[in-house]
Amino acid sequence: MPTEELAELPSLQVHSTEWMGNRLKIITKTKEMIYLVPNQAQLRVFAIMEAQHAAGLPMRVIVLKSRR
Repeated sequence: MPTEELAELPSLQVHSTEWMGNRLKIITKTKEMIYLVPNQAQLRVFAIMEAQHAAGLPMRVIVLKSRR
């Protein structure tokens, strides 16, 4: 990963959900590209990942995705 990309990665001093909302985009069902607005479940998973990182553990998450 290039150094300039590493500099933009979230650190523990920067609120990471703010970083996600300013940089991550998704494509909606109507094919529009919009910024990601994390829902409660996504925020919960992200909090678990941040806790693992803060504890010095590898960040590992298994997510089971339901079908639509």
